[in-house]
Amino acid sequence: MRTVRAGYRVRYWDSVDDRTPKILHEPLTSKSDKLSSGKISHAQNAADTFTFKISTQNSYYQKLQVIVGIIEVENIFDGSIEFRGRILEISGEMSSAGLFYQEVTCESDLGYLNDMTLAFEKRVNNGPGEYLRHIISFHNSRVPQHKKFHIGTVTMNKEDGSDAPYLYTTYESTWEAIKNRLIDKYGGYIVLRQTERGNYIDYLKEVGEHKTSPIQLGKNIKSATRNISLADMMTQIVPIGGDLDTQQEEESSSTDIIRPQVNIGPVNGGAMSLSDNDLIAQFGIIRKVVVWSGITDPAILKSRGEQYLKTQKVALANWKVSVVDRSLIDKRYEKFELNNYHPIINAPLSGIEELQIIEKEIDILNPQSVELTIGADKLTMSSFNLQQQAAKKSMEALLQNQLAERKQAEQKLAEAQKELGKQMVEVSKATTRTALEASLSQTKTLLSAEEQNHQTLTSELERYQSMEGNYESSIALLQVQLTTSQTRIDNYKVVINEINTKLGKLEGNN
Repeated sequence: MRTVRAGYRVRYWDSVDDRTPKILHEPLTSKSDKLSSGKISHAQNAADTFTFKISTQNSYYQKLQVIVGIIEVENIFDGSIEFRGRILEISGEMSSAGLFYQEVTCESDLGYLNDMTLAFEKRVNNGPGEYLRHIISFHNSRVPQHKKFHIGTVTMNKEDGSDAPYLYTTYESTWEAIKNRLIDKYGGYIVLRQTERGNYIDYLKEVGEHKTSPIQLGKNIKSATRNISLADMMTQIVPIGGDLDTQQEEESSSTDIIRPQVNIGPVNGGAMSLSDNDLIAQFGIIRKVVVWSGITDPAILKSRGEQYLKTQKVALANWKVSVVDRSLIDKRYEKFELNNYHPIINAPLSGIEELQIIEKEIDILNPQSVELTIGADKLTMSSFNLQQQAAKKSMEALLQNQLAERKQAEQKLAEAQKELGKQMVEVSKATTRTALEASLSQTKTLLSAEEQNHQTLTSELERYQSMEGNYESSIALLQVQLTTSQTRIDNYKVVINEINTKLGKLEGNN
């Protein structure tokens, strides 16, 4: 039988120039160094993180270097690198048992974009892709080689940006510019690719592959929690543009100066706000200001505001799911990867074909257990409402099915109670040892099968009772099925006792 090699190996280098890796964690041998804990977090449009604890029993306790030290985590089963980056922070702690640890926080190479700041610049708007290339070029010209990035695939084109005549940079880090002035404004996904030639940054309109392996209740879902938030919703917005007062004044250097800004009043009948009447009817007035500092034409500002209000992504709707990742031990199963889409087979979501993995957390000491956040990071209200309608319909269908199953289970319970009488009649008719022994063997076989069924039902009931969420209907159905199963077990035992009694009498007569 082939031995499966699985788990996560953790390597460490004192610096990017170090060519001799040290093994901080080796899962394949019992005598090697081990970490006390370790979790890798992947998320869209964010640097990956790896947080671990190292105890005094590890050879490298208090020997790790902050900022310059490099950490790599390898998936032993498939050879992939799940994390590579620098040590960002080390803190010491003592447990309640008097044991000493160091807690180490690491960030992936994407964090190098926080190590350089940009300068103020007003540039002609040639689209998000050109803007990204420019600020990465600025960044690369001022950092050492290992902190530089190549521009990879860019599918966010000029038409995916805005019609503002200019784009700006200011005194902020390279990553802040990417996050605030590209991702937050125009959408898209920044993806880091780490290769032997260096780090590549892709800026993509869409990410992820559509997989066929399901995330399914009863198969690989251990627990699930539904998260819904409308905290960022706006039913009215006040679009604001650039400054109206462009004159240079003696007091212009003061941070207390507030100048009037372009608004939509002149082209909106004097009103400065735009409304979504459908949302107002449902949630009331929730007014917020949205600023486009590069727009100075009220008509363009109004058009931008109407588009924003119509397409605003305000509904946070996702699932946090704890799953069993079987791909770590069997290549027949597909790996759960960030950005990929999987079919979700779970009653409240059965009306939705598939959802995307937007966050993933790996516990390196418990590798088969993976925490996933699935769904959309933000949805438009129309998409959110469609998702809710689909969930409602699928839940109604589930409840109808469960009602039918419960009636069927109750009917089987009544039938099981009748079986005892029939079996007792059959036993009373049997007068020969051969007939009684045949009946005894058959009844013992039925008892054994029913006891296994009862054990399976009990395990399933315990699993549902330990899960978060509303599973009352499923629990009630299982309880009826357990009662039916227990009735059959009791009946079979009564029949077996009766047969043994008759066999004993026959033995006495002989």
